[in-house]
This record gives sequence, C-alpha cells and structure tokens, in this order.
Amino acid sequence: MEKSLRPFLESIADRVFPPDELGPGGCDIGAAEYVRRRLAGPRSADRLAVAALQDHLDASAREHWGAPFCDVGAPHQERLIEAILADDAQADVETVATLRLLIDMTVEGLFADPGHGGNRNEAGWRLLAGMAYPPRAR
Repeated sequence: MEKSLRPFLESIADRVFPPDELGPGGCDIGAAEYVRRRLAGPRSADRLAVAALQDHLDASAREHWGAPFCDVGAPHQERLIEAILADDAQADVETVATLRLLIDMTVEGLFADPGHGGNRNEAGWRLLAGMAYPPRAR
C-alpha cells in the first residue's frame, strides 16, 4: 500500500480509548501497532478496506474543516466516527463494517498478549486490574 496507515490507526486508537488523567490512550498502549501488525498479517485482506475508510474520513474532514482526518483534532474525529456509526453520514455498508472491524481490532489490541504488539507494558491489563467492580447481588 502506497500511503502509511500508521497515523490513521493511531488517531483511531486514541478515539476508541482516549488518553486521560487515569492513564495512556490506545495509541500509547500499542493498540495501533497491534492493528497494523494484524493488517500486515492475518487480516491483510482488510488493508484495502481500511485504506478506503481512511480516504472516506479524510474527504469528510476536508469537506467540513479543510484538513485530513488525522489533522482535525479529537472532537472533530469523534464527530465523524459517530456520524458513520449512527448512519448520519449515509456511509455505505462496507464503510460502516470496516469502521466496526477497526474498532474491534483496536479493543483487541488494548488487551491482547503484548507479544502481538498491543497492550504495551501490560498497560491494558493493569487498567483492568485497577477497575472497581460493582458488588454481586446475593
């Protein structure tokens, strides 16, 4: 593939799991790297669809804010993603399915075995370990 998906995957990772005062975002945890590796290996057939999704989001971002998706900032990126998922963007079925796949792979990358590129320094697991669970009803 001619253009790099890395900045796009990093933007998506941080929209799926944004950094905040509690810890790192999806990009810093390594979710984008996990997805990149999956698209270079077992999910390589999906690379073209992901590139088409990037083109779609770039075109939408340019139309609304005059810059590609990766350059418009988190609030605008979230707005574009939410529009596709809510069908407000009138996206075709493949665009919606590819975005959902990318979100699913990103979540996998947050909690996968670190040997696969995501869950850097087991940060995803540590975040889960620190979560408070509601008490079980008896």
